[in-house]
Amino acid sequence: MSKTNTGRPSAGAVITGTIAIAYLCRLLGNYIEGFAFLGFVRSVLYVGLFAAWGFSLNRRVIQKKVKYYLISVVALLIFWNILKTLKYLIVADPIVSRYLWYLYYIPMLQIPLMVLRAGWLMGQPDDRELPGRLRFLWLPTTILVLLVLSNDLHQQVFRFTSGQNILTFDNERYTYGMGYYAVLVWMVLLALAALGIMTVRCRVSAGKKKIARPLIPVICLIAYGILYISGIPAVRFLAGDLCVVFGLLYMATCESLIRYRLIQSNSGYADLFNVSVDSSAQITNQDYVVHYAAREAKEISKEQMRLAEKGPVMLSDTVRLHNMQIPGGHVIWHEDISELLRVRKELEETQEELKDRNALLKLEYERDKERKTIEEQNRIYDLLNRCTRKQTEQIFQLVKEYEKNGKDAASNREILACITVLCSYIKRRKHLALSAHSNCNISFSELQSALNESLSSLELLSVRTRLYAELGSSWLEGETASLAYDFFESAVELALDSLRWIFVSVSVPDGKLRIAIRLRSSADMTLLSEEYETAEIDREDQEEWSLIQVLEGGKNA
Repeated sequence: MSKTNTGRPSAGAVITGTIAIAYLCRLLGNYIEGFAFLGFVRSVLYVGLFAAWGFSLNRRVIQKKVKYYLISVVALLIFWNILKTLKYLIVADPIVSRYLWYLYYIPMLQIPLMVLRAGWLMGQPDDRELPGRLRFLWLPTTILVLLVLSNDLHQQVFRFTSGQNILTFDNERYTYGMGYYAVLVWMVLLALAALGIMTVRCRVSAGKKKIARPLIPVICLIAYGILYISGIPAVRFLAGDLCVVFGLLYMATCESLIRYRLIQSNSGYADLFNVSVDSSAQITNQDYVVHYAAREAKEISKEQMRLAEKGPVMLSDTVRLHNMQIPGGHVIWHEDISELLRVRKELEETQEELKDRNALLKLEYERDKERKTIEEQNRIYDLLNRCTRKQTEQIFQLVKEYEKNGKDAASNREILACITVLCSYIKRRKHLALSAHSNCNISFSELQSALNESLSSLELLSVRTRLYAELGSSWLEGETASLAYDFFESAVELALDSLRWIFVSVSVPDGKLRIAIRLRSSADMTLLSEEYETAEIDREDQEEWSLIQVLEGGKNA
């Protein structure tokens, strides 16, 4: 089903008729006395023709920026025609007439620049900007316009053969200067560049194959310009209106580019709907009279179409009707949603299944998390228990001994002091073990605090203590600090029964942790070498010992 409006003359017939009437007005107005007023009629016809073309471009061209530049071309053509009318039909002063003639070159130079910019933007997103090299083409164009407008000062564009004063120039007697040929070459380059860019930007393969056809008006425009400059009488007689000929050839170029899809437009609706087989769209006017309809479109009542204005309506259980407003009317289409309903049902079933599965997975995850948490806690507990097991067993034995002693105050006080020494070590050692387990560095001051606390507890046994700490590094590896503290504790526990005094020195020379212990005890401190093979153990006299251990990277060094 396809409907189109008929009974109206085609656009081509209207354009051809307008040009024919305007051309007749030119012949009668220029060569027959009494018909000079037809020049105004002719100008009105061409201005109206270009204005109508502009309205047509505004309706047909899709891209906003391309549309802007093409409508700018239309505005420049109308401006050119108004200048020409003022010059030849209204203004009599030769100076004003000459400057109106100079103003011709504003549209003559700007029109090909506008066409070039429109060509580069074809097929681009609406937010795309012109590149710098095209954005600054206005500069040489403006310089050439200013060169023409200031011609009376330098005569590099038009050289007048009579008069040396701008007030006495003869507008009809002149030759062309270098500036004129620069303007002509620039216009030709812009026109050819515009066509070349449009060819590259073409997105429709059929348009590329027929690119020679849009080239014809451009060739005619260049050829006409050369013939006009040559001053051939026949050319001036038959087509002496440069403004009109250039305008019509530009219009023909743009229309051919639209026709062959080099400029994207929304024309060709009738052909589109005639060949559309997978669409149900219909285009109506505001009263819902169908103008275009696809082959598969259903007969839909106006009441149903109006109901769909606020939102889609169901024509049946599986057919949905849509209505979208467009300028001048509406687009109506229907769709079969049976497949969507089936997919929706499957998705709902899948959603329920996934919901149950996710609940099971969540429960399993929580149980696994709880199990792993307990395992990690047990592992850490075992780690801490291993590193202080020896001291814990000693405390257990001391408690038993305390219970056996009964009310022996001196002995009990000594046992409690020993338990305090061991507890101080256990508390500090577990903290260091957690730091080493987490691969965390600890501050040097923390090791210093641990040693201070252990030494303070030894004072309960009347042991003289002293700690010297030389800060060489702010941070230590957790394992390194743990080994240093273990070495200190092993020395204390071995010498504890006969310990009289103990001095400890801790420093970090050259990135190595060095702990030195001097103590007085009758115990055999050389027994430490079984556990600490690299430790330096020296007896200075019968009961004084020097113990040195150097650690690097968390290992004995």
